[in-house]
Amino acid sequence: MTTLQTPGWARTWTLVRAAGALIILTAIIGQAEVTFGGAIANGLDVGVVLVNFFSFFTILSNVGSVVILAAVAVWSVTGGRGGVSPLPRGLAVALACVSTYMIITGIVYNTLLRGIPLPQGTTVEWANEILHVVGPIILLADVLVGARV
Repeated sequence: MTTLQTPGWARTWTLVRAAGALIILTAIIGQAEVTFGGAIANGLDVGVVLVNFFSFFTILSNVGSVVILAAVAVWSVTGGRGGVSPLPRGLAVALACVSTYMIITGIVYNTLLRGIPLPQGTTVEWANEILHVVGPIILLADVLVGARV
């Protein structure tokens, strides 16, 4: 049994996944507050702003990561015998897909988009870093060293 297959590592990684979901969710909410607050203050159509907000690959991939990280963490605690049972196939496939989306988000942003100036007052800097750097690193780490049983 390798280190990545031990019950202790599985419990630790369950906490990492849960914390990752909370961190990413906080960033999405932080950016949404500024985006929708600005829309309301400027008299923009909130429905259009809502559709536009959720049309960005970054937001979609991060929402997916919140959902799957939370689902895997909950499954590990409730149905996975403390995280030492293999993930059900559907959950494993969803985790692999979302991990791919997040890694792509990180690569594209950090290689092609990082230097592009962002409109002042519309982007929350700390949330932007979490959505484009921290979140992708968490999912990349999950692929590389996450609990595997």
